Amino acid sequence: MQREMPLMGDVKRPLHEHPKKEISACGSMAAAIWRALMHAGMTQEEAANRMGMTPGYLSLILNGRRNCPESVIRKIVSITGSLAPVQWLCAQYCGEFYADPVQSERAQLRARLAELERKEGEAA
Repeated sequence: MQREMPLMGDVKRPLHEHPKKEISACGSMAAAIWRALMHAGMTQEEAANRMGMTPGYLSLILNGRRNCPESVIRKIVSITGSLAPVQWLCAQYCGEFYADPVQSERAQLRARLAELERKEGEAA
């Protein structure tokens, strides 16, 4: 029985989660988008073409002259394989970002353990 092979665009690859240090060095959403483009080795023009927008519009976003809509953030993450823009947004709201569910569960368990230890210290 012959099976169809997926097209290259259909192959799902894991998204790259950047170290917190890299994300904290990004002073803006535009810098986080640049980080994603660098991660993918893409030029601004190539990224704009793949996202179906003009290079000029992407340039306005990257220079901070236009806000970056959510739909563009999703496209950037999708074409670059980088989570930098999403991680940057989470950091702006003082949140932690976990792409890996195991990491998320570990963080929840550590927080719970710290809470229990604090309560134990108060009771003593």
